[in-house]
Amino acid sequence: MKMNVYGGPPCTLSQLRYDKHMYNVSMIFPKELRIDRVIRQASHKPASYATLEGTYAGQPVIVKRGGSQLRYEEAVLRAASFVGIPKVIDYLENDENDYLLMERLVGIPLSQYIDLDNMWHSKIVDTKDVIRITNVLALCFSALHEANYLYRDLSFGHVLVSDARIGLVDYEWCIHADKSGWGK
Repeated sequence: MKMNVYGGPPCTLSQLRYDKHMYNVSMIFPKELRIDRVIRQASHKPASYATLEGTYAGQPVIVKRGGSQLRYEEAVLRAASFVGIPKVIDYLENDENDYLLMERLVGIPLSQYIDLDNMWHSKIVDTKDVIRITNVLALCFSALHEANYLYRDLSFGHVLVSDARIGLVDYEWCIHADKSGWGK
């Protein structure tokens, strides 16, 4: 059984409601949502930020809590539809925070996949893997560009690799390109 960061079993958002570390997250999504762990959290006025990992109706999901920038991220994810880009499940706003419930892409960061931290013993990546990763990233960028968005945060940590799927994560730094080609 997975444990959450507080050492207990997985719990629902309603069970986290009075946890001061979660900044009073109330039950805002259906009961099928189960939180397994907190990935990161911070408190900045006017909103408190957190990224939670869990499952929704048996599928892996991410819940992001934050300010109005999540509205923009939601728009990017809805506009660019491709298998390597997470799908939005729900988006809600209240007086204090915005909440984005989205598909969690399962995999390990590309940096771990090629063992970047260990230069002397890094993994030799098969040519087929390089072509597969490059093709999927090109298709992700193509989907974003067709929706008039530019992805500006490419790093080894934002590319997730698994045997079944390659994915691109973290869309906070995307910008919308206007007709002149400059970002808004």
